[in-house]
Order: sequence, then C-alpha cells, then structure tokens
Amino acid sequence: MECFIKVFWSQPKKTIMKSHSYSLSGGDYRPRHRGTITSLAYDPAAKLLYSASSDSTFKVWSIGEMQCVETVQAHDGSVNGLVVVVPDTVVFTYSDDGKVKTWGRGPGKRCTHDLLSQMDTHGDPVKSLVAVGEAGGVEEFFMLYAGCSDGSLSYWKKGESSGQMAYLGYLRGHSQAVLCLAAADRTVVTGSEDASVRSYGTVKALAMAVESEQAYLVYSGSLDGLVKQWRIARDQD
Repeated sequence: MECFIKVFWSQPKKTIMKSHSYSLSGGDYRPRHRGTITSLAYDPAAKLLYSASSDSTFKVWSIGEMQCVETVQAHDGSVNGLVVVVPDTVVFTYSDDGKVKTWGRGPGKRCTHDLLSQMDTHGDPVKSLVAVGEAGGVEEFFMLYAGCSDGSLSYWKKGESSGQMAYLGYLRGHSQAVLCLAAADRTVVTGSEDASVRSYGTVKALAMAVESEQAYLVYSGSLDGLVKQWRIARDQD
C-alpha cells in the first residue's frame, strides 16, 4: 500500500504539472495512516491539511513543516471523509459507524482538536457529507446533509437560539448508497450508486400524521416552494 501524499504544482506559462511525494513524518509518534486515505481537506487560513482514513482516524498536517502534528482516534469505523468549515475552525467527520462528529480546534498555535458533539443517523454507514451556510454565530443559517449507504439523506439544522445541531430526520430518494453530495444556494444534489442524481431544496418545515398502523405520513415544505409527502413505515416491534 502506498503511504504518500502527493503535492502538485504548475509552473507559469507551462502546462506540465510537477509533483513531489511526501512520506509525512515528524511530530506525530505514528505519522502514517494504517489504512486507505479516504479524504483530504485544506484549511488555508491555518495552513493545515486534514486527512481521513479507513483506520478510524483523521490526521492534521502542517503544510509549512510538512509534518503530522496530531492524530485523532475519531470513530469506531472507517472515517469516510471530513468537511472543514472555514473560518470557524470546525471539522465534521463521518463514518461507517453511522455517526457524524463535530471537532473544534484550539485557538492560536495550539493544534489540538476536541470533540464538540456527536450526531447519530438512523444507523446506516455515512458515505458523504455536505455543509450549507455558515457555522459561526447563532444567527447564521447552517445545515448538514449526510448521505447514507441505504440511499437516504439525513439532515440537521442549527438551532436559532441554542446554536446546537438538531436532527430533523431523513429523506429517501435512492435505492442504493448516496456516495456524493453537492450544495449551492441552499439546494442539495445527491449522487448515488444507483446511477441517479436527485435535487433537494432546503427543508424549512415538517408536519407528521399517522396514516395507519403500518405507516406515517410526513409533509415537508422547502425553500424551493414545494410541499412534498413522504410515507414512512412504522416500527412493528
């Protein structure tokens, strides 16, 4: 298994890309990931590179020194990716353990990350994640969407008064895993293993009713002006 991170750069007026491979080592006692690197994210303000891995950890690398400065044992399963929200110094990780976790970085040069919160889906592995809005400030609009292996899309919204992420539920639009997500102007697009792409407007309101002993009816109203009806099977246990 190749355990390198490669950095590419281009020279002015040339189309040839040059690269350099870093066997990153240094400040961390165990610099290399023990599994596949699943995702990378960069914080340009702090000049920190984040790597997520199937070994259940994420690592933080100093770009200036090209050294690993921290290793975080983040999940009980593969860390399938991470999202860095700049300039709020907040990192979201998601995993096969069905959880999304929020990590906060210490101020100044203190490069340590502390667990701020844990958000559970309905139990299925999380394969993709996207943030919509700004995480900093209680008044700011902010939502998280997580694509799961069962084809569902879980989502959370930051409370207007508490500032905490509240789980709003999940939507089903795919028959197989949601492998990628994209967001623009409060609209989320999902790409799935079932070879389809779906678009979701931001859900602003929900109402729920009992249809029968077998199912609930959920009504969602979104910023795209649509009201949708969803049928959810009731737990018979």
